[in-house]
Amino acid sequence: MVSFISFNSKKKKKKKTHNTTMRNASKYKHLKGELAKRDAWYYDITAVTSGDICPLSASGSLIAVGWAATGGGSVALIPHTLTGKRGPTVPPITLVRAHSAQITDVAFSPFSDTVLATASEDTTIKVWNANYNAEGRVVEEASVAEPTAVLRGHKRRVDALRWNPTAEGILASGSMDKSIRVWDVKTQTEKYVHEFPDAVFSLDWNYNGSLLATTTKDKKIRIYEPRADQIVAEGPSHDGVKPSYVVWLGELDRVVTTGFSRMREREYAIWDVRDLSKPLKREVLDSSTGVVTPLYDNDARLVYLGGKGDGNLRVFEVIDTAPFLQPQSTVVSSVAQKGVALVPKRGLDVMEGEVDRVLKLCENEIVPVPFIVPRKSRREFAEDVFPPTAGTVPALSADEWLSGETRRPVLQSLDPARRGATIASSSSSSSSSLGSSASGSTSSSSTTATSSDDAKGKEKASEPESYRRGDIIKEAPKIKAEDDPSNYYVPETIQVVRSSKFRHIMGAPWQQNTWFSNLKVKTMASDAPAIAANATYFAVPWAGGGGQVAVIPLNAPGKMKDNIGTVETGNEVLSIAFHPDHDDLLFTGLDSAMIKSYRVPDGLYQRGKGEPNHGDTESVLKGHKRRIGALYFHPLAHDIMASTSMDLTVKLWDLTTSQEKLSVGDGGEHTDQVQSLAFSYDGAILATSAKDKFLRLWDPRQRQLLNQIASHQSPKQSRLVWLGNSTLVASVGFAKSSERELIIVDTRNASQPLAQEPLSTGSGVFEPFFDEDTNVLSLFAMGDTSVKFFELTSQAPFQHFLTQHQAPTQYLGIAQLPKSSCNVRNVELAQYIKLSGSTVERLAIKVPRTKQEFFQDDIYPPTRVDHSVLSASDWFAGRNEKPKYVSLQPAGMEKLSDAPKQVRQVRKFESIKADVDAADMQKQVVDKFHDKMQSYKEAGEPLVQDLQQGADEDEWSD
Repeated sequence: MVSFISFNSKKKKKKKTHNTTMRNASKYKHLKGELAKRDAWYYDITAVTSGDICPLSASGSLIAVGWAATGGGSVALIPHTLTGKRGPTVPPITLVRAHSAQITDVAFSPFSDTVLATASEDTTIKVWNANYNAEGRVVEEASVAEPTAVLRGHKRRVDALRWNPTAEGILASGSMDKSIRVWDVKTQTEKYVHEFPDAVFSLDWNYNGSLLATTTKDKKIRIYEPRADQIVAEGPSHDGVKPSYVVWLGELDRVVTTGFSRMREREYAIWDVRDLSKPLKREVLDSSTGVVTPLYDNDARLVYLGGKGDGNLRVFEVIDTAPFLQPQSTVVSSVAQKGVALVPKRGLDVMEGEVDRVLKLCENEIVPVPFIVPRKSRREFAEDVFPPTAGTVPALSADEWLSGETRRPVLQSLDPARRGATIASSSSSSSSSLGSSASGSTSSSSTTATSSDDAKGKEKASEPESYRRGDIIKEAPKIKAEDDPSNYYVPETIQVVRSSKFRHIMGAPWQQNTWFSNLKVKTMASDAPAIAANATYFAVPWAGGGGQVAVIPLNAPGKMKDNIGTVETGNEVLSIAFHPDHDDLLFTGLDSAMIKSYRVPDGLYQRGKGEPNHGDTESVLKGHKRRIGALYFHPLAHDIMASTSMDLTVKLWDLTTSQEKLSVGDGGEHTDQVQSLAFSYDGAILATSAKDKFLRLWDPRQRQLLNQIASHQSPKQSRLVWLGNSTLVASVGFAKSSERELIIVDTRNASQPLAQEPLSTGSGVFEPFFDEDTNVLSLFAMGDTSVKFFELTSQAPFQHFLTQHQAPTQYLGIAQLPKSSCNVRNVELAQYIKLSGSTVERLAIKVPRTKQEFFQDDIYPPTRVDHSVLSASDWFAGRNEKPKYVSLQPAGMEKLSDAPKQVRQVRKFESIKADVDAADMQKQVVDKFHDKMQSYKEAGEPLVQDLQQGADEDEWSD
């Protein structure tokens, strides 16, 4: 038996394990992002979203978005508080008639919530200073009637704007005219210009505002030092022709780019700016067509990726070693975005644990997506989660920066009690440890400003050597073999699926002569499976009156008679289940709130018309007040069964005495119908999912509710499965958008799901089956034709998609046979009985192997025995027992691990040595040929071709 925590696949031993340590120590590992409630959305938005252009920016109090309007380019200014649909009580949106052509980019100053730069196809850049009335929640139109600055110099449209993060009034712009220009906004003059080989797609400043990272249409990434007017680093970027984007990772010597591969796949890459010859890591995202915008939070070291046309937001945490970007979580949504922007830290609700807020520009609305770190107390400011951040006091004036000075940003506290107080920038908690560079220096000399008035008169900080102009980026040091990133520990989150033994898992339907046809199946309620099976029988509800159930032996395939003998219950059958220790003992949950059991007589299905059905009950269980939902048996204890009901309770029965022993949910904890139930590995804990969108954990013997967890956002059907010997539970259900999804929850920490994976659209729920021997989760889509296979792990992202089996017919019901039914000689991992219309088929799940003559002991560990190991009385008395295991190895079948090593066969032909020159090789072949011909001639032997039978001379025609 292999526990869930120890993987079946062997880990590669690497030299370093920094990544695992850092991830475990992360303050943001429980970060959760979700769409804000609809009353917090910004409605009636008519944004510019043509092509790859999607101008959107946010300050601490305003949102700016390019507006689709006739007669030129307009920008809408929306206060953060102006949420909800437009109406009599909601002030109108203020439009700035900014340009004579379409808006291409907007950017708020980092030092003012009301100073905005706009770029346009008309080749100009304009700067505006809006008068924002917070009480009236409006921007006064008079304040934006005229720009405060107009910057002219570009010859074609301007695509990118970035304010310098430390110097006041310094703005950089990139254009389709193949140039980057740096402007002094106060004097409205162009200070630096640099021509590139092709159009500029994007640009971003480093942390201290001394360098610019750029991506251009010639598929290059460059580091540009504007005050020296030189390219200090350059390298190949993404191979795709569509735009690529860059974001500098704050204080680190690294940048992240997004773009497209040569095969048009969306991808991201992370680079060390000291050596751009190749990325530290390049990863394919998917094959969608929309550009991906990267956003970065320097304080939390979090990267957000939002793709145009996507509904999802990907989140990564920046770490110092491979894989450099650690997947954190994904916000799953059906609301597709056109663009994304990050709200500055000063605009967040830090007392609610809001670490970041991403704005999604959608079709007709702007949707906030807050990212929250759960905290035990919301009364105290969390200094560990919210370190001092770059504030609104500039570290330099424009003249100081233009004269060559470089300083780090002036930081300010986010503590509401000290809001606005500036702090020495050396107190930043996100300092780099990557060596001496402009962005990564750890200088402790910094300026402390107390107000904006004395900011310009403060003493200059002593700058380290690496800050000096012209000596910003030094040659990248040579990496020793032991420090090569390729030798670092690579966690399972990246490699587990690629190295999995089950990546080629497949469904193998049995031949048609093993099918059961002409079945008159009656549709049951959706709360319970429509078919039950064990090693001997399968059972399905049968059409007709009296609540009939057909029980048919698995060894009697073929076409069923029109009239067969059935079990007749007298009431509508809502659920069916076989006793795990007695193949012929059938339990039925009825509409009358009763549970009846029947001993199936031999040959029952062979009874013909006129012969009585079987109606003699073994037991009748009474206790529920409304109809029965589903039936579940304890995984270890004999004669213990759990039942769900429309009376919102779960009851546990002692089948030895046919008595109700326990009931959970009597106190009204379930506020709606219980849809699914799962026992833990040892049966001590019970998990329930209900229509009220909550997953609950119970200690049934103590009748105690242990935890309540928010689950799927739709009240539609859901199914639970406990993931083997672990604390994890998987639930399949529906998202708010009615898309089917998989959620994995750690029962020890239920503040948020560990994983949330969208599956597909469809009306039927997935039935989950977990193989604790292999950690493979199989999801059968009811009403659909697909089966999805996932391998589950104990580390993020916890689930890895393996493959999908497509069946020719729909799944209307599915039941798993005991593990002992698998043909291990054929490398079967599981066998299922599938109900499809009037047909029941048999399906095997197998793994292709080359040496099937050996027992595959690497994928067949000892498995649980099929029978119970604990009496009902002992379990109800509080005793727990561990499962017992048995080997599946057939007698006389040798283990694969003991198989003789395969001897490599001698090749028929010698391989060509790489060091042999091609001309010499050709000469050798020709010489050998001539030598052979000469030997025939000297021996007087005929040549081979002379011995061939040909046509006579008289057979040739003219």
